[in-house]
Amino acid sequence: MKVSWMVTGIRQDAWANAHRIPVEEEKPELESGYYLHPELYGQPIQKSADRARHAEQMKNMGRSPDRPHCNENVVRATGQHMAQDTEFQRY
Repeated sequence: MKVSWMVTGIRQDAWANAHRIPVEEEKPELESGYYLHPELYGQPIQKSADRARHAEQMKNMGRSPDRPHCNENVVRATGQHMAQDTEFQRY
């Protein structure tokens, strides 16, 4: 004979009561149709919620939403995409 069981409960200590985790949250309208991890759903990186949230900021910084770690001014001048953390991007 095999017996299985599971005991569940809701914490009632002071910290848990002060920091309840919401079960579900509505997605902001701006992020509708975008994913936190689009690659896990077979979607292109352009469907990332981060890109939707920060597209205007990337545009103002001269960065393409398709290549967030590339400065388009550097790309035009050199014809190469450089990573954000390289020595060349310390300006």
